[in-house]
Amino acid sequence: MDKENCKGGHPSKLSYRDKQSILCQITTGQVDNAVQATNFINNIIPNPVTPQTVRNVLKKNNFCSIVKKEMSSSQIATSNSLSQICQIP
Repeated sequence: MDKENCKGGHPSKLSYRDKQSILCQITTGQVDNAVQATNFINNIIPNPVTPQTVRNVLKKNNFCSIVKKEMSSSQIATSNSLSQICQIP
């Protein structure tokens, strides 16, 4: 096989159907963040993925995922809750 005809890289950990399932869970509000979506999809597929893999799927589909910084207990009491997932128009 020639180099021009070889597909480079490793195969995707998530199939098209897995990715669509994650997006459906997010858009319907059944999960709120990438960690919850990771737990959902890891119950379905045989090879577990990380939250970063789910964040990459969201990013490729025009969603943004916010990774919160750790807060002290005094900051938690005074902070407002932030949206975990947002869709980029």
